[in-house]
Amino acid sequence: MRTVLQIQAQTAYESGLRFQQERRWDRAEQAFKDALRMDPEYADAAFALGTMYFELSKTHLSDFRIEAAEYLQKAARLYHQRIEQIAEALETMEQVRRAVHHKN
Repeated sequence: MRTVLQIQAQTAYESGLRFQQERRWDRAEQAFKDALRMDPEYADAAFALGTMYFELSKTHLSDFRIEAAEYLQKAARLYHQRIEQIAEALETMEQVRRAVHHKN
């Protein structure tokens, strides 16, 4: 079950995506950071912020590469954790399936 903060984080993330599409970089950045403040484990928000910083580093005088690397690395770590959790759940499901099949 998702918490209220996780739901609010998703709303902030979705706002960030809209601001990003509108090229309202400051608003998008703040929305993604708000999402991560509410849910520090929100991989999609970290990835969105990192990719936005990377794209901005290509065209702006300011160097966003360090920020891009920081948030993309965080997203990669969080996605990896999610993959491990899914793998564990699949293994548990397989053990249950074998146990049920063995009883029959």
